[in-house]
Amino acid sequence: MFSESGEDEFIVFNINYPKTRSYCHIDLINENYKLNIWGNEVYVPFIRITNSYNKSRKLGFEIGFVRKVCDNGSDL
Repeated sequence: MFSESGEDEFIVFNINYPKTRSYCHIDLINENYKLNIWGNEVYVPFIRITNSYNKSRKLGFEIGFVRKVCDNGSDL
């Protein structure tokens, strides 16, 4: 999907898992592919990897875009 990117250009954006730790969602983003909409909202592509430890969820991949937000929670 990102043929010109190396594996070191992906950033772990978010990790979600329940208290039981039975499955996990890992969201990776690549900031080299920014999409600026109307000059004030920046979106970057993401890949969500889902897997489980007890076979409750199969290995899956979701691809989409997420709005870029600064570390303090405000828009860029």
